[in-house]
Amino acid sequence: MSKYCPKCGAEVTEGVKFCGSCGAKFEGEPWTIPEPMPAAPIPPPPQQPQYVQPPPQPQGYATMPPKKSNAKLIGALIAVIVAVIIIAVVVFLFLGGADSRFVGTWEYEDPDTGMTFSYKFNGDGSLDVISGSDSLEIGKWSVSGDELCFELSQDNLWASSEQTNQCVKYSFSDGGTKLTLTSDISSTTLTKK
Repeated sequence: MSKYCPKCGAEVTEGVKFCGSCGAKFEGEPWTIPEPMPAAPIPPPPQQPQYVQPPPQPQGYATMPPKKSNAKLIGALIAVIVAVIIIAVVVFLFLGGADSRFVGTWEYEDPDTGMTFSYKFNGDGSLDVISGSDSLEIGKWSVSGDELCFELSQDNLWASSEQTNQCVKYSFSDGGTKLTLTSDISSTTLTKK
């Protein structure tokens, strides 16, 4: 084994008291560095697995084609369904469909007479007046911005010739159970039944 100076690392001869390279005095034995061990052998690369051919199919049986991933088909189907839903909502809301906030039966109590009138806003945009168990269509309704518009039939008792087409401002209150209709001359509040 070789011996080395603990200060500068130079190789020194055995038995000397001073380093021949830096002059350091050895207090004890100089360092001993063991000889390197031989390198471990490198293992051979792993063998590639051998392909084993599947056994032949018996005669008379149809072979099934390999299964394909349906991910693209499912993704396309979902995209078509979402597109149809979006188109239906747009058509319903903006091209004549009824605003669902209004659909249903609303009651009005006349403060002068104390009589109660019921109006049914149908999802197809028709407007009925309800008396007892009878229902009579009196016209159509639609929403335009912040106004509720009525097209009343001239052949019913509820519309005079100047009232056939009218739009009024609307607002909801009490969590959507009260509907206030405001025109230039009056204000009426309906309650959802």
